[in-house]
Amino acid sequence: MYVRVDEEFGKWTVLEDGLLKHQKVKCQCECGKIKEVFVHNLVNNESKQCGSCRTAERNRKNAKHGLRNHPLYGIWRGMRRRCNNPSDSGYKNYGQRGIRVCKSWNENFIEFYNWAIENNYEHSAALEIDRIDNNGNYSCGKCEECLEKNWKLNCRWVTPKVNSNNRRSSHIITAFGENKTISEWSEDARCVVTYGTLMQRIHRDIDPESAITVPDLGYSGRFGNLNKKPLTESDVLEIRKLFCTGNFSQTQLNKQFDTMQVPQILSGKYWSKTTANDGLQEKINLMIESKKHFVTEEIEARIVELGKTKKYKQSEIAKIVGFHQSHVSKVLIKNGITTGRGKKTYEIQPPTDSQIF
Repeated sequence: MYVRVDEEFGKWTVLEDGLLKHQKVKCQCECGKIKEVFVHNLVNNESKQCGSCRTAERNRKNAKHGLRNHPLYGIWRGMRRRCNNPSDSGYKNYGQRGIRVCKSWNENFIEFYNWAIENNYEHSAALEIDRIDNNGNYSCGKCEECLEKNWKLNCRWVTPKVNSNNRRSSHIITAFGENKTISEWSEDARCVVTYGTLMQRIHRDIDPESAITVPDLGYSGRFGNLNKKPLTESDVLEIRKLFCTGNFSQTQLNKQFDTMQVPQILSGKYWSKTTANDGLQEKINLMIESKKHFVTEEIEARIVELGKTKKYKQSEIAKIVGFHQSHVSKVLIKNGITTGRGKKTYEIQPPTDSQIF
């Protein structure tokens, strides 16, 4: 068993003679790399090329498209995984619902890649694949399976914002004969309120067109917008008239009209043009200053009656009569009454002038 100079074994060319099978001889690969190889490995075809050429050939054989690192390959794998793999976290929202990837795309990445490029996919634009029909499949509309099952092209490239608006969980609002999500309506030219205010109004079952077009005049403070219901001019005038009767507190009027605007309406801060000529502002100011509107004789009698039963705490009485606990406390102190259940929240003391109504 021997080899001679210039003899070729695969991609190896022998550079020196070798006479023993366990002898190493210098050989040069086609790539130019020189390495010592055992004679018996050359003769028995156990070594045909250097390690670098072997690795390159293996990669070339295994490579199908050479696009494994392309962003579209990750999108394609994710699409197939959530539709085909029950172990995937997204399977319940796709494969379990019967959503499939058509045969052409499922078996051939190049088909999917070519469609994406032809339909203006741009990685720099951060586009996402979106199904036009949220209950439809990932279908190309051209392959044998799509034609057989009458599947139309159901995919497009959109921005993340458009994609999020096309979810099953999106709240669709119908107004002015159009169907849009709350997010889309908040960006419509006809909408005069913020997204947060619009969402609050919709969740309170306010008419969508009113929720979109009526300006927000409510209180915006630490806890965000609290405007519960768009008021009309007639509502504003009615609030002021009811307040002047002395039978309603500001809290009761807020609850009755489902708003938080009553203090501002009474002070004339809001709806000033509507309330300028109703002639009630002076009377309202006097009532607020004297606090006569807080507790009427009828309400005071009710507080005394509940206090004498010894069954209610001051906070519970306040909820029953619809007044603040401090007002209930003043009435009870004035009448020398303590509440029954729980720890006493105050001690009976002679009322001062400021505590007497």
